[in-house]
Amino acid sequence: MADKILQRYPGAQAWHFTEEEYGPSKVVIPDSRLKKLEQVISPALAPLAGAIRQRREAFYQESLVPRLLLDLQRSGI
Repeated sequence: MADKILQRYPGAQAWHFTEEEYGPSKVVIPDSRLKKLEQVISPALAPLAGAIRQRREAFYQESLVPRLLLDLQRSGI
């Protein structure tokens, strides 16, 4: 989904989409879903897509909400 947004809106930026942000998980990704990661074309997402393919583990963005809120508070938004 993030890749489609970055493609559709040229000014959009990936926010907290780094390999470091996506911690280990115990949820194994099936091959059919891993295959979809090969279609990621945004340079900002390519390292993360590669790491997820290598780890073969899912990550849920909902776990990033506290960090996202902290960023918003620090920026004054």
